[in-house]
Formats: sequence, C-alpha cells, structure tokens
Amino acid sequence: MSVLPPRPNAAEQDARSVGPPTLFSSRDVLVATLLGSVMAGSTLLALNYLALRRQRAAVLSLVLGACTVVAVMLAVIMLGDDLPGGPLPVAVVAAGTAVAMRFLTEALQGRALSAQRDAGGRVGAGWRGVVIGAVWLVFVGGSLFGALVLVPALGPGDSVEVGNLTIYYKNGITESEARRTGELLGANGLGEKEVDVQLRRVDGTPHIRFNTDASDTGGQFRAIGRAIALHSFDGAAVVVDLATEDRGIHETIRVDAK
Repeated sequence: MSVLPPRPNAAEQDARSVGPPTLFSSRDVLVATLLGSVMAGSTLLALNYLALRRQRAAVLSLVLGACTVVAVMLAVIMLGDDLPGGPLPVAVVAAGTAVAMRFLTEALQGRALSAQRDAGGRVGAGWRGVVIGAVWLVFVGGSLFGALVLVPALGPGDSVEVGNLTIYYKNGITESEARRTGELLGANGLGEKEVDVQLRRVDGTPHIRFNTDASDTGGQFRAIGRAIALHSFDGAAVVVDLATEDRGIHETIRVDAK
C-alpha cells in the first residue's frame, strides 16, 4: 500500500514555480508607492503575481491601482480650492498610502514571499522598485498636472453676480469688464430672464456667449452686443455667440461698435 506525499500548500507551489526570479518585498512596494503613488505599488504587486504565474491576479492588481489613481485625481479636480494647502497634508496622505500598501502586500503575498525565502529564492530588488516608482511619479504627476490645467480651461471660468445675473469670465477678461457687462444687461432687462452669459477672449477678441433657446436669433442680440462693446470694451469689436446646451454654438455674430 503506497502512501502519497502530503500535498504542498499554495504558497509552496508558488515558490517552487518561481525558482530563481527575484520577488519584490513589501518594503520595495512601500518605497515605490511613496515615490510613484498606488499605481507604482500595484505594479510591483502585479510583477510578483506574474512571477508566481498568477496572471489574473496581476491584471486585477493593475486595474485596482489604476482605478484608485483615477478616483484620487477626480477628487482633487472636484475639490479644487477646497483642498487643504501646504506640503504637510500631501506628505501625510502619501506616507499613509505607502504604509497601507506595505500591509496589503504582506496580507496578499506574505506567505509566497516567505516560501520564496525558504526555497532559497531572493526577495527584495530595491533599485528596480525605485526605478518603477520614479517612472510612475513622472507619469501620474504629469497626468494630474495636465488635468488640473485642462479642466479649468474647459470650465465656464470665474463669475460675478450682478442682481439676478451670473456673468462667467475667462481667458483674459477682467472682473471689471464682466461686472460692467452684467450691469448693462441688468439695466436692459435681460436679468429678468433665465440667460447664462460667458465672456472670454479668443485671439484677443472678446466673445460674449449667450446660452439661449434655439428659437432666439442674432437680430435681437446684435444691439446688445454693440452696447456691450461700447460700455465694457471701449468700443472694440466683439463677437456674440448664441448657443444651446444640446447644440453648442449655433450662430456667431461679429459686432463692430465703431
């Protein structure tokens, strides 16, 4: 009667399948996360899983890391000026995230790392983890900077309240010009209607955008544009853009007040 040898546990099977390749330690993951965000730490986890021949776990690590980074970016963009300033909050969040990733590594891969050591394999590849963290630092930092620059550029801009009117302004339009425009529109009775107004400069020319009903045509706004050119922009030529939320700009009128 034959006696079968005991079946090795999952960690021992992982270690035997790995052999010589080096696995990243939890300290490597901590350093990489500190440098290059959760995405860098998730990359090291994924590389470990690939070395352990667990491809699905590797993909899941990268997907969850990417989702976390995107969620953080969206939170930063939406909070904007409400974010606490100074380097201390950033350092606290970065350090806390790095420590959490180290504990997560121990929880998910600790047995495999211990088995790797027991089998004579190497655990810990400091400089490679630092390089990966630095690469993700450049990529994630650049993406976050681009998002912070791009989103305000796509938004309506700053605003001033004049009576019932909200005048948005951006791209070189001053608060004074926006306020004078709001005062003029209010004096002409436009503030009694639901009309959104945005002022911006395009190639140096002031553009006045009215979000109106599609039935509104340029005839009734040409005189308003001329009055704004004289009152707010010292008689310089302006462009009146008529837009709707679903169609965007549907009519453009250039007005020369001189």
